[in-house]
Amino acid sequence: MDSPARDVAALINAAGIASPSVDLFVGKVPDTPGVADLVIATYNSGGSEPETSLDLGKIYRPTVMIHVRGEKNGYAAAYQVALSVLQELHGKSNQIVNGSRYLHILAAGDILDLGRDSKDRPLFSINLLLKRADVSEEGS
Repeated sequence: MDSPARDVAALINAAGIASPSVDLFVGKVPDTPGVADLVIATYNSGGSEPETSLDLGKIYRPTVMIHVRGEKNGYAAAYQVALSVLQELHGKSNQIVNGSRYLHILAAGDILDLGRDSKDRPLFSINLLLKRADVSEEGS
């Protein structure tokens, strides 16, 4: 199994919303020359204790936080990107990504407006509740 944040980034990439190392990052929001202002970053953000299933083995319940940073004066565009991510991921079920079976992916709430960063760029956050099992443990 890979990190849940990497798996969520893979789903965002597969949906065509963003591309790794261009406008999609895991564990960081780079602020370096050559990186666009409008970016998405995914972070592992904890979760709940695992469950046990006879047919799936351990069922893990991690959470992932997604940040969307927009361009200065690009509030509406950044919100639309966050909304696209939310619409793409919320309610997904039975997806296999990097050796994990995602039984479900649910938004913990709506898009959160985090204000603006030091360069006056809008920031949004989405929190996801995940339920996943290691494909290699299925039937064990």
